[in-house]
Amino acid sequence: MVSGDSSNVDRFLKDAETRYAIVELEALAIYWAIRKCRMFLAGLNHFTVITDHKPLKPIFNDQMLNSIENAKILSYRSRLSPYNFTGEWKCGKDHFIPDALSRAPISNPDDDEDDGAELDRSNLQVAVVRAREVDLTLENLSAHARECPEYCRLKSAVEGNSVVKSRSGYVTLFKKVANELSVDSDLVLRGSRIVVPPPAIKDVLNMLHSSHQGVERTKRRARQIVFWPGFSSDIANMVESCSECAYFRPSNQPEPLIQADHPSRPFEMVTADFFSYGGSDYLVLSCRFSGFPFIQKFTSSSTASSLIKELRDIFAVLGVPNVFRSDNATVFASSLTQDFFKQWGIVWRPSSPHHPQSNGHAESNVKSLKYLLPKCGGEWGSDEFVAGLMELRNTPRSDGLSPAQHLFGRPMRTQLPVHWRAFLSEFQLQSETVDSKRLKDDQVRKAYFDRTSRVRKKLSLGEHVLVQNPITRRWDKHAKVVDNRSPRRYLLQFPSGRLLERNLRFLRRAPHHGFVLGDDQSEDAVPRRKSQRERRLPDRLQA
Repeated sequence: MVSGDSSNVDRFLKDAETRYAIVELEALAIYWAIRKCRMFLAGLNHFTVITDHKPLKPIFNDQMLNSIENAKILSYRSRLSPYNFTGEWKCGKDHFIPDALSRAPISNPDDDEDDGAELDRSNLQVAVVRAREVDLTLENLSAHARECPEYCRLKSAVEGNSVVKSRSGYVTLFKKVANELSVDSDLVLRGSRIVVPPPAIKDVLNMLHSSHQGVERTKRRARQIVFWPGFSSDIANMVESCSECAYFRPSNQPEPLIQADHPSRPFEMVTADFFSYGGSDYLVLSCRFSGFPFIQKFTSSSTASSLIKELRDIFAVLGVPNVFRSDNATVFASSLTQDFFKQWGIVWRPSSPHHPQSNGHAESNVKSLKYLLPKCGGEWGSDEFVAGLMELRNTPRSDGLSPAQHLFGRPMRTQLPVHWRAFLSEFQLQSETVDSKRLKDDQVRKAYFDRTSRVRKKLSLGEHVLVQNPITRRWDKHAKVVDNRSPRRYLLQFPSGRLLERNLRFLRRAPHHGFVLGDDQSEDAVPRRKSQRERRLPDRLQA
């Protein structure tokens, strides 16, 4: 913003005998101001020049160069042609700062403020005023800075350029950045970043985390405006200790795939699971070696005694398995079923609760048969359903053999036309070829799965953890690890005293004991959100 006041024309002229016309002088003021600020204006798409001399508005906005008769104004216009600007008029009484300074210049221009011959060495007085309003946040920091003895010693060391030589414990933390420190009023700066006084660090951390963003985003925000030794670790502790952030954290990344040992013979290991359809319960039992599925309908609700009866009939035909894998359903975990397993020499290996992937073989077979039943009319035991089940058992798997070929050494005869030679042994794949294909498939499957997985550190006994709700996906429970049942399955004790098993994918380390739940809350309780005043910071910041 520029101004030239007609009542003070004499102040702008060295030679009283050479008087410019008012318009020429006002045009000179605009030309001088733009040339003075050329480092900031050159290359701009557009900017605005405000003047209190109204005749200049059409001269700079509307008139072409060939229509300007005044030689000096024409010279100013032509020299300003590289700049794209618009002139605006503002009344002198509203043009506060330039109008006031034109009536009361604060000093004479220095030699380096003249533009030489281009301005005809005219002493046009221009003053720059830097208005700075009171900033209450900076005032609060300044108050902390004045009251903190360590911060005052740091300020004195920066002013005396003795940070490197200082032996004060707090000042020595700044030796590596001593060349970047400066002092502005009561505050120490590292470049444009404020060095926060120790008493104010806790409040600044709370304000930085007011948006509840992650560690890296909060650090990027802090690196713009503030600094103190160890601020990165303090921010990490703040984010990890935030109960609101912990409650809404996303689910854990999957861990690398663990592939169970492949059985060496049919019916050495079986998997089982239940599903419901049409108001009835169905048991699906599959051979882990061959993939041969069995399905059985329960006329009444499934119980341990009815399960044992069906298992006994299947074992009588195909033999007793070494390992029986299932989920933690009551019908499998009941004492009656467990006694049956012990009597027959069967090892029961349950999967992790709410983690069906650990019993994936049974889940896959349940999926196939659960959709086969309604597609075949929904009637279990009908000719259509039995025919579909037989074709399912006869369909080759990825290794080249069907479940029937794995189990019986030959395909089963179905309603499809099959030549008798197809049942001869020389037309069946050799076991070495099948094993090689299966091994290769397992390697490819693991490689694809592990691309998005991450290895997590195992939990220790007695460690306190946050537990994710498998339904809402919120980390709303707190427990203590009391036993490690398998590499990724842990037995947890909740504040109510209840013992439950959970997979590692549903567990996170709690920042400290009692973080989410108090001792009087149950495992089903929603966590009490802690206020900012209740949040705990590193001990060195509380001193």
